Amino acid sequence: MKKRIAFILLLSMFTLLMLSGCGKSKPTASNKADATNNVAVSDGNVISGTGVLQPVDTYTISASVMGDVLSANFEEGQIVKQGDVLYSIDQSDLKANIDKASIAIERSELAVKQTSDNIAKQTVKAKTSGTVTKMYVSKGATIAIGTPVCDIVNDEQMILRVPFLVENAQNIFVGEPATVPLVGTYYTLNGSV
Repeated sequence: MKKRIAFILLLSMFTLLMLSGCGKSKPTASNKADATNNVAVSDGNVISGTGVLQPVDTYTISASVMGDVLSANFEEGQIVKQGDVLYSIDQSDLKANIDKASIAIERSELAVKQTSDNIAKQTVKAKTSGTVTKMYVSKGATIAIGTPVCDIVNDEQMILRVPFLVENAQNIFVGEPATVPLVGTYYTLNGSV
């Protein structure tokens, strides 16, 4: 059983060596470091060979936004820890865009409020009880802001203006009851001076 495991391990190492030799290019800064990590493996007479010791995970950090790099807090070959700031990008353009977007949001909210207020004004209601004496618009008409719609007279309380002579003013007092007959009818209205 040990010989079988040793054979599989030897075969795996041989395959790795063959694959690592295929397509080799000139040593660059990144694979020069790999060349210095050659390791010899020996287990008595059964397994022997050399291979390249490589990290399990390699990550390429890429910028996720466009901008000018303000600081690069690392150098090649330096050890960094998870969470270390590697570089900082100028945020002034993004902050200006946030300000512009905030202003646009405020304007949109104002437009929504004005539109909501206008929707409430789409139904014109009588401001007082009374009788409609004149219509200025009809169904199907288009009106502008400030266009009169109708006249309403509140006939629950009326004012009667009657000219009188100065000599009669001595006999008239504020709050005194008054009776007004309506000409051409049998009705009279009661009120006060």
